[in-house]
Amino acid sequence: MLLSTTGNISVKEVTVHHWREFVAKVKAFATWGQRTQANMVNDAKQFLRRLESDHNINYGFIRNRDYNVAIPEGSKTQYTRGEVQTALQYAKVISDCRFCSP
Repeated sequence: MLLSTTGNISVKEVTVHHWREFVAKVKAFATWGQRTQANMVNDAKQFLRRLESDHNINYGFIRNRDYNVAIPEGSKTQYTRGEVQTALQYAKVISDCRFCSP
């Protein structure tokens, strides 16, 4: 996606305008959740940081917080010990079933 934004240019020619367009494209993907969007932007940032060190370039715009995509809070469920034990009992019953398909 970053390549489709920049086109076939030298790594030294990547500008903040390319970065803004890339972030806008990521945010425009309606099927991607906030976490996926944030991951895509962060992966591209890591790629550009490596380019910086490999080619002695300075992409100052990747450190600008205005271009960050917010990472949403996770929604993990905390199960009680009893719920886990019950689930394990059901899993054991299912695994012991000889009529169940493998």
